[in-house]
Amino acid sequence: MPSSFPRKRESSEKFNWMPACAGMTVFFFFILFLPHSTPAHISDQVTTDQASVRLLTGNQNAGEINLGLEFKIKPGWKVYWRTPGDAGMPITLDWRGSENLSGEKILWPVPARSVDSGLETFGYYDYLLLPVRAKIENPGQPVLLNLKVTYAICKDICLTLEHEFHVVIPAGAVDDQAQNLINRAETLVPGSSTAIAIQESYLQESGKDVLLILKAAASQGFQKPDLIVEGPANFRFPQGKVRLSADKKQAVFTIVVQPQISDQHFIGGDLILTLVDSGKAMEKKTTVAFPKRNSSEKSGELGLIIIFAFLGGLILNLMPCVLPVLSVKLLGVLKQGGRSRREVRQAFLSTTGGILFSFLLLAAIISLFKQAGMAVGWGFHFQEPVFVIFLILVLLLFSANLFGLFEINLPRWLDNFINRGEHEENEKISHFMSGALAALLATPCSAPLLGSAISFALSQGITEIFVIFYFIGAGLATPYIIFAFFPGLVTKLPKPGRWMLAVKWLMGLLLVVTICWLIWILSAQLGKDSAVAVGVSSILFYMLYCITKWWGGKSRYAIRLFGILMVAVAAGYFVFFPSVAQHAEKESGFWQEFNQDRIAHEVAAGHVVLVDVTAGWCLTCKANEIRVFGKDDVKEELLEKKVVPLRADWTNRNPAIRDYLASHNRFGIPFNAVYGPHAPGGIVLSELVSRRELMQAVDKAR
Repeated sequence: MPSSFPRKRESSEKFNWMPACAGMTVFFFFILFLPHSTPAHISDQVTTDQASVRLLTGNQNAGEINLGLEFKIKPGWKVYWRTPGDAGMPITLDWRGSENLSGEKILWPVPARSVDSGLETFGYYDYLLLPVRAKIENPGQPVLLNLKVTYAICKDICLTLEHEFHVVIPAGAVDDQAQNLINRAETLVPGSSTAIAIQESYLQESGKDVLLILKAAASQGFQKPDLIVEGPANFRFPQGKVRLSADKKQAVFTIVVQPQISDQHFIGGDLILTLVDSGKAMEKKTTVAFPKRNSSEKSGELGLIIIFAFLGGLILNLMPCVLPVLSVKLLGVLKQGGRSRREVRQAFLSTTGGILFSFLLLAAIISLFKQAGMAVGWGFHFQEPVFVIFLILVLLLFSANLFGLFEINLPRWLDNFINRGEHEENEKISHFMSGALAALLATPCSAPLLGSAISFALSQGITEIFVIFYFIGAGLATPYIIFAFFPGLVTKLPKPGRWMLAVKWLMGLLLVVTICWLIWILSAQLGKDSAVAVGVSSILFYMLYCITKWWGGKSRYAIRLFGILMVAVAAGYFVFFPSVAQHAEKESGFWQEFNQDRIAHEVAAGHVVLVDVTAGWCLTCKANEIRVFGKDDVKEELLEKKVVPLRADWTNRNPAIRDYLASHNRFGIPFNAVYGPHAPGGIVLSELVSRRELMQAVDKAR
């Protein structure tokens, strides 16, 4: 009997498993046909000696998908925030090649502030999960992610790394575990907060320094508050001093604004403020400025800028930019030899009027552009091929006049109507036009003190623009004003005679050289074909005038008009049909193509960067090229010091270059700056660069 008990129990156990198996089968098929969610895919983990990185995909909701870029960082290493500070490079995400995505937004957790050797940076240590919210273009369809991650990671040295991730996310996929990690990371992202708040922000002057004052409040009191300020790239906002109230519910931050360029003065602008305190964080965008000043203070600042404008215009007479108008200026002086004091005074006052008219015209055009919301810079008119062609036509007429092919006179009926028969007014108009032309040709380049005046004018209202441009013109016209008030300086010159014919021919040849320079600019803007067409048309223009010079009859005027139209049509064809133009090839060899984002990239890698902003119409830029940048020994020394040379060609309009100049509060060229680990904001060089200044800046930036 006892021996039979186990056998009976074994039989009973086998029998009891049968309904259990049947039940499991039914349950399996029930689960199989139930609607269910597909788990999301996680990318493969990329591991280096410094960190491991992977892409997490969370849940989808309302046409969005939550993503997270996870960094597990080795001890001592760090990656950088969106604003890295004095060194480093932010994490950048390139989603090109992805499918079914229509936009991505990075949510940046609060970074850690660190100071090393005087350099202040913001980044992350040990662990970072960077949340990303991406919009799905067609909800209900799979999403293909192609992501290239570029970042700098630093310890004793800095490395720039790139990783690529390729993930296919099925429609409706979820991953609760990944979503929980992303949700936890989003709690570290600063936003609006009821616990802490920024109440007030303004600027204050303290001697030579500009102070940023911010007042904050905490409902439960502050513990260790910190304030991170993001602003214009050409200014630093280091960690400031904080003063707490007795109950610790109020905090006042005082930050000394440090310009990256010695002659810059922070006058306000847009800032992003991140207030952090013991696990709490909030972010606020604001605009700061000085408290409104009384009229006497404003007048004092404007008065100083007016002095800068006048002196800058005066110095412009000595800059290489005036070379194209040298013939016009010299001839204007020589033609007054032997004339009466009254005639000399009227001639030079007419030229002065032409110069001032040109500058006021430029002020009017810039004001109209500003009112229309457009940004312009100094010398912007030379970026327009139509304006360059117009100057070519005008100089063709001026040079033909100097060669004696014709005289510039108003029709007698118009002259009588305007001047009641006083034909000497024709000469006044000629001097006026010469002054206007001289001013237009002399404005493409900058000069010392002129940059500060232009920057102030373009940041102010219409009244300030007209006042500043008027005094720039007055500075440029000062030599003519001196001759007008002291006509005895030129009345003793020999009277115009046969010797003047040789002088006029020489001056005419200088204008022809200027025409060649303008044609060369046109070739850089529209291509070699346009330059050849305009050049050949100009030669035919001279031939027609020479032929008709000795050919009587009224038909000569029709033939000359045909010559002018021929040049205009030939040039206009390439302006309005640029697709047929052979555009200038990009410069190769020593100089590399400019990219503003690359500056931070190279500096983060420990390199020194030289930026040269130039243009085909900027003769001061060409002077710098001949004297410094174009010399082989200078290039060799820069290469030995491992300098990365970037050249930005502003011959044509380029918003990226314009914005880069504006970031340094500059609106004209030449502009040269040197960047490096010890000068991340850039060291701006003089308008006329010297080799010594360049090498000193390179050594300082290293």
